[in-house]
Amino acid sequence: YVLAHKMGLSFEQEYQLLQMSKESERLSFIKAHLVTTITVLKEVERTKKTIKMNGDFRNFDPLDFKEFKH
Repeated sequence: YVLAHKMGLSFEQEYQLLQMSKESERLSFIKAHLVTTITVLKEVERTKKTIKMNGDFRNFDPLDFKEFKH
């Protein structure tokens, strides 16, 4: 339960995890969360690399386009 608190679960997800009585259910839940998180992080990293290759974006935070004017 301590690990689950530190791996980015929302309060709702933590509550769902606490309600699960079987360890196998908890492990499946945690695995699904981690697989989803890893997929998202890989996509974010791919996007950052793509943006860095484009010179027009070299002075901008890869995830902050508020000040970008084209």
